[in-house]
Amino acid sequence: MTGTGALTVVIPTRDRPEWLSRCLAALAPQAASLGGVIVVDSASRSAEARQVAQVARAFGARYLREDVAGASRARNRGWREATTEYVVFLDDDLLVRQGWAQALAAAARDDVAFVTGRVALPEGASDPTGFALIDRGDARVLDGKTRGVMGGTANLLVAKQALASIGGFDERLGPGRWLSAGEDLDLLDRLVEAGRTGWYEPAAVVECEQWREGAARSKLAWAYGKGMGARFAAMARRSPRRALRRWNELLRLGGLATLLRRRETAPTPSSEPGGGWSEPILWRLGAIVGFVAALPLRRWTGPPE
Repeated sequence: MTGTGALTVVIPTRDRPEWLSRCLAALAPQAASLGGVIVVDSASRSAEARQVAQVARAFGARYLREDVAGASRARNRGWREATTEYVVFLDDDLLVRQGWAQALAAAARDDVAFVTGRVALPEGASDPTGFALIDRGDARVLDGKTRGVMGGTANLLVAKQALASIGGFDERLGPGRWLSAGEDLDLLDRLVEAGRTGWYEPAAVVECEQWREGAARSKLAWAYGKGMGARFAAMARRSPRRALRRWNELLRLGGLATLLRRRETAPTPSSEPGGGWSEPILWRLGAIVGFVAALPLRRWTGPPE
């Protein structure tokens, strides 16, 4: 069992000091036992940057600044600055639950390169799209045979040595870039393709409040779709057979299954401006656009040039 002192938490943020403050406040009861907390400011505007720095330091976190936007770039800066054996990635709009760090640390064994945790809704909340939720049920091994989404940077522990071995995140993917998602799925793909094994730990829980509405939620669906398409383009270049075996994920994730779920939970979706059934449609269109745009790009197997 790994102690929580071997974990550094890296939180990228941009122009969201209020959300960062809530995130760090929820983390505070567990932060003292950690090996450190690093907040990486991803090119926040000047006024917000000052607030982000103040919030980070008020909670005892180390503050770093990146002048070029991009969550992947920020995360790469964070894990490279960490001095612990493991790095935990957490988003600034999430709240960790009690026992989160201990559950991740307990799952971080020598034979495990990464651990993903559960992303849940606050009690009583709902999210008919399901875009942001991760729940694989019982604890289980994650490897090259695992189908579906293994996890994401909303709640992810990775051994620093494993990150270094594959060059970290591809900085052409993720929030702040045109291919504005999929960076975490691409990272996990490359880890398992390199023979690394992971673990899903449902006891490590973070809460994701669905604060986007209307047009903002549709924009998120479009971004996630582009990211999934780019992820498959990258996989197709590295391992065409593996990409072909998993192609049905583009139909299942955010596609037909999501559309049917919305039909059950939202009988009058057309009354929602910018939302409703348009979200899975935007997701699938985004996946096509992301795949076509990303397929010609080179060097998906290592750090960006």
